[in-house]
Amino acid sequence: MEQKISSIQFTVLVFMNTLGTAIIFIPTIATRYGRENGWITVIFATLLGMVFILWLTTLIGQEDDTNFFKIMDNRVGKLISYCLILLMVSFIFFTTFANIWSIAQFVSLQILMGTPPQVLALISTFTGLIAVRYGLEVIVRSAEIFFPFTMLSLTLLALLVWPEAQLIRVQPVMQLNQAATFVGVLPVIALTYMELIVMLVVLPHVNDLRQAKKAFLIGGGLAGFCIIIVTFAAIAVLGVDGTVRHAYSIYVLGQNIQIAEFFERIEVLVAFIWFITIFFKVSTCFYFLSIALQHMLKVKNYHSLTVPLGMILLATAMTNLPNIFYDFEMMNSTYLILSYITGLTVATVLSLAMLIRKYKEKVK
Repeated sequence: MEQKISSIQFTVLVFMNTLGTAIIFIPTIATRYGRENGWITVIFATLLGMVFILWLTTLIGQEDDTNFFKIMDNRVGKLISYCLILLMVSFIFFTTFANIWSIAQFVSLQILMGTPPQVLALISTFTGLIAVRYGLEVIVRSAEIFFPFTMLSLTLLALLVWPEAQLIRVQPVMQLNQAATFVGVLPVIALTYMELIVMLVVLPHVNDLRQAKKAFLIGGGLAGFCIIIVTFAAIAVLGVDGTVRHAYSIYVLGQNIQIAEFFERIEVLVAFIWFITIFFKVSTCFYFLSIALQHMLKVKNYHSLTVPLGMILLATAMTNLPNIFYDFEMMNSTYLILSYITGLTVATVLSLAMLIRKYKEKVK
């Protein structure tokens, strides 16, 4: 059965996928590069990310087919398409198991201390598996339900830590570390906007394609704005050294919330934000992998692939990311390179194919 979603639902799903891991890691990474200019690093990354989203929206035309991989076959031929799909599958597979293990480590270290991260990774994988088996429409409707609560949690986090903020901690603005401020844009984009190639599978399912392209920009821009606010708040409250020192700086930010010296340490707000955004990111990536493998293996129904795929993701997550320090090292090396190679290669090849097709039509 053909699954259709609205442009508003697509906006929400883009928002959830852009925040994903970024909401917890970006403040630390951006500040590590730009120091007191870390929030400016995120601003530049958001602007460039919007350009990349604009580029992605041009890759989907007015094709009747809602299967992105069939569209790729028609555009560039089956051989080139197969190579591109293989590249995308490698990248999204990497992203999915990294996200599964990241949330497992976070909960094991910060909330349920002593709980084996393997158990938490199993729970994360299982919930994503259930979501994918229910289908795309269920995933986006669930995202629509949780969107207001996510925005409320982000708003409360920003407002409740404001009394602890000291603007002197974000000064001087763009006077020091200027080069590093711009260099830091690269890993920030890799962890946020380059990963949005996963949304190309969802984009053809939107009812109104013109509205979908606007929705893509709105969702990405709103998520970028939230990350800017959170990064600014982290630096203003914790300081540069405090933000860089903590792997989960936004969680430490939540621990600074105090209301009338009575309500304290309500950092569960941060945990709630990450639980929700990670769930939808893992579910969307899981869905992408299932549809891609269905296309490559010529399977009639992707549901038969979900259980073995989930087992492979879980086993890979448990064996390839030993600790949080390795995660940060990976984000600045292997993942960074793979992210740009995948995102730019897919976008460039599909864009060239469209230009060649238009040229041939004009010649005829």
